[in-house]
Amino acid sequence: MQLLRAILLAPLAALVTFGTGCAAAPVAPSRPVSFSFRPAPGQQDLWLATPIAVEMQNEHDIRAVEAADAVYVGELGLDGARIRPGHLALLAAKYGATHFQIITAADELRVDVVLYRVERDRWSTLPDGLRPAPTAGPALDDDSSASL
Repeated sequence: MQLLRAILLAPLAALVTFGTGCAAAPVAPSRPVSFSFRPAPGQQDLWLATPIAVEMQNEHDIRAVEAADAVYVGELGLDGARIRPGHLALLAAKYGATHFQIITAADELRVDVVLYRVERDRWSTLPDGLRPAPTAGPALDDDSSASL
């Protein structure tokens, strides 16, 4: 649990591990990272539903998530550092999303992401590959820090 919290609160930078069994250490990006979250109206301060959001990779995934009554949470914009898919999944989850879709990736230094949330009672309607991993509940997100 401590490792998950550390990952969620770590700066958005490449994580590098040195040797077997060593913890990951942040590495400074080669240029500053610009980061923005544009929440949908009424979608601020959502509790953490899952530690890692699930990426929707095709039209089939999008239709399945929509069929589970997904709610639009907002958009993330990241500019200035190489973004790894795992970082996007952690960041999307931090803002209350259970699912995300990359809508712009002009190069490896600019990414725009749309965030969606499917409420936990609807997860059973999702195909196995689109079901998020549950958290213990709202108590896990006990700090209100929204910055990386």
